[in-house]
Amino acid sequence: MLSYKKLVVLFCGLMLSLAGLAAAQEGASAPQKKIVLKYANAEGAEQIKIAKEICAAFEKDNPDIRIEMDFMTHIGTITERIAAGQPPDVFMWWGGLTEMQEKGDLLPLGQHVKKNNVNMKKYYKELVDFYSYGSELYGMPLQMNTQCIVYNKDMFDKEKLPYPQPGWTWQDYYFTAKKLTKDMNKDGIREQFGSSKIDTRFFLVSNGSKIIDFEKKKCVVDTADNRIMIEYLQKLRRDCCPTKTESAALVAGLTGVKQDFYTGKVAMGHASAWNLTDYSTIKNFKWDVVPLPVPITGNNRAIFDEACLVISKKTQYPDEAFRFVNFYCGEKGMKIFAAGKDGIPADINIARKEFLKGLPASAKYYLDAADVAKVPMNEREPKLNQAMLIFSKYFDQFYFENRGMDEILKNITWDTDELLKQ
Repeated sequence: MLSYKKLVVLFCGLMLSLAGLAAAQEGASAPQKKIVLKYANAEGAEQIKIAKEICAAFEKDNPDIRIEMDFMTHIGTITERIAAGQPPDVFMWWGGLTEMQEKGDLLPLGQHVKKNNVNMKKYYKELVDFYSYGSELYGMPLQMNTQCIVYNKDMFDKEKLPYPQPGWTWQDYYFTAKKLTKDMNKDGIREQFGSSKIDTRFFLVSNGSKIIDFEKKKCVVDTADNRIMIEYLQKLRRDCCPTKTESAALVAGLTGVKQDFYTGKVAMGHASAWNLTDYSTIKNFKWDVVPLPVPITGNNRAIFDEACLVISKKTQYPDEAFRFVNFYCGEKGMKIFAAGKDGIPADINIARKEFLKGLPASAKYYLDAADVAKVPMNEREPKLNQAMLIFSKYFDQFYFENRGMDEILKNITWDTDELLKQ
């Protein structure tokens, strides 16, 4: 028979074992604390749905991470948060990373790319190069944006005009737009327009122009070729494009999208690939795509715009943040992203397989342009954005206040040169 002391020892041991088992079971059933990543994205209502779908797919595959989404966040707001020392962990960015990279605001991605065996060759090379400084990568490519002309097929049919074809010129564009601009009820007010406004900077750069020579720190906008192109735009705007007042009247009844072409009363317009997110929803008229016209000066440059995802240097969770960025810009994320038509997916294979679904067949011209685009719309210069504010200010005076070309080019050159001296 067991002694009393032995029974006490066995009983205590049993109680301790049961207590340990209960604690283990309680620990196993307790929910694991999730890491929360803050993600800021500037997109609007339609793209929020796409972004939420990507984030939900990521959270399903990564149950230890929760994404706290902050949408419709303007670049200026993100800049303010960075300056205040409270940046989001991950955020969408476009227009160049140079200023943030030089300030040390961004997490270098090279070691994470290597650690996770990410094949960067699947992305458009121009994007990878654009986001790399030296041998280091700072942005994960998200979208490639090339440029084409969109046109309203119904309007061309109504006016019995042939559709634009590849190889057409900007003079063809003007004469076609002029024919399609009409005062329909002869009351002295135009109701139909041949073209939406063509952005001056885009027009100059895509036609082979150089606006600023950053190496020499000099504004070079005032050239004979540039004057020819600016005169062309002035004539196009005057004869074929809605004024500010006319444009406001066109879009007054629209909710959400506020673009002239979307109204069905503008025949043609320059459109970046990201514009297709809105145009793909058009139901009240047929539309199509054609390549950009042959440059006026003959100096064609295939340009691209872009967007990427970056990680803040201040994030407490660099590995988890990279897992999110890699998923978002990876195969699963890119397939979902492609459905939104918010620019060409940076993954070339996904772009070719998924981007054209639901679009006119001729939207392939956007992909054709992406294959040859070598020149970024935004040069990698910290003072570029400030210089473009000067540019916009004086060209608004030129178009809307009837200031002379000599005056505005002189003012742009003077102010930009002063900026570059700082």
